[in-house]
Amino acid sequence: PKNQKSGIYEGILKLKSKRLINKEYKISISVNDSSIPDYRDYKFHLDLWINPSSIASYYGYKDWSDEHWTMLEVYLKDYASRGGKNITTTITHEPWHKPWINKTTISQSNFGYKSMVEWRKNKEDNWVFDFSIFDKYIKLATRLGINESINAYSLTPFHTGQKIHYFDEKTSTNKIKELSVNNEEYKKTWTIFLKEFKKHLIKKGWFNRTYLGFDEKPQEVLELLYEIIRDSSPEFLDRIIVAGHPETTKYAQNLSISYMFFPGQELEKKAVVPVIPTISKRNKENKTTTFYLCAEPSHPNTLTYSPAIESQMIPWLALKYKTDGYLRWAYNNWTSNPFKKPVFIHNQGDDYYVYPGENGPISSIRWELLKEGIEDYELFSLIKEKRGLSDDDLKLAINLATKNQDGRFKKVQDMHLYKNLLLGDNSLLLGNNTIKIQE
Repeated sequence: PKNQKSGIYEGILKLKSKRLINKEYKISISVNDSSIPDYRDYKFHLDLWINPSSIASYYGYKDWSDEHWTMLEVYLKDYASRGGKNITTTITHEPWHKPWINKTTISQSNFGYKSMVEWRKNKEDNWVFDFSIFDKYIKLATRLGINESINAYSLTPFHTGQKIHYFDEKTSTNKIKELSVNNEEYKKTWTIFLKEFKKHLIKKGWFNRTYLGFDEKPQEVLELLYEIIRDSSPEFLDRIIVAGHPETTKYAQNLSISYMFFPGQELEKKAVVPVIPTISKRNKENKTTTFYLCAEPSHPNTLTYSPAIESQMIPWLALKYKTDGYLRWAYNNWTSNPFKKPVFIHNQGDDYYVYPGENGPISSIRWELLKEGIEDYELFSLIKEKRGLSDDDLKLAINLATKNQDGRFKKVQDMHLYKNLLLGDNSLLLGNNTIKIQE
């Protein structure tokens, strides 16, 4: 903390037990005089997909009620405290749903996602859009320091055809319009929306912050969407964020690449374009690049069964591969009872970093260790900027943090070594000839 004086602090740790012998341990903590920036000024690009609908449904609040907004602020503050830069917004209902039995679909999450934009057909059969919830959410997130990208999901859902939920003023009923990306009506509908959306964002002064978001869409689908955007609102062509395969780089100003394609991972050799040259080229073009983890790979990851040290390693992997940060689905996609039935569809822990407490988020070891890693990233960036260490020492710190990416075989001592190195004490490294710098 900025108001903490450096020095050695001593104390006693007491362990008490009704059944076992009580123990006391003398401890000392060395506080260095280095301080990292305030979280609002973090360089690490953290992009976690927050689901407001999950908060409303779990706590039993009406969507977008006063109680919902109050609790939303608590969770957004928690996300912001890690330096969260991106805010996930929904411009349609259920941007993430999957094929299900009898040709139906099912949400990827227990509670689904409600749209922040209300779609209506007026009595003249024209589309009308209400952006008031979207606006309120952006203003809240911005006030809390989540003030960079506004990512809008989505022109096309995750793994299925489009279902537009709207209110029909002619019949005063809610309806669903099913569209295919190859359909002419699809193009017509989204052309109308994009023009109105662009006009609204410009009026609010948010256009340069807003990206059209796409999640794991194949290249042929992205090509069709690209054409629709080009023909209707070409200004959005430089405002696209994609999470997926490295070959989608040509569409994305902001690209998050699945870690499964990175060196040493299962899909590395199956990548249409190699990851490392792609990242290098994007860095030269000043485009944002992150990586994401999901149910795979097993290691490194931040699943419930993942060794905690892997969570701290995540930001170091961003340093190793020269990406801007990290993306994940998701921050809070809970089940209806995450304490007793923690899995909805995917691997346990894939869908949430925090648990729902009575008054807000209950943290997890994974969430706290990710925070430690982000703080490491900021300290590293500060030292690099001030040229406080040689390039070789900086590379050595990265090598220590990221070797043995399977946390089951990772030595915690590596973390002590790189921390001391960053803080200017390399005495623990003297005489150790087994550590080699890796490019």
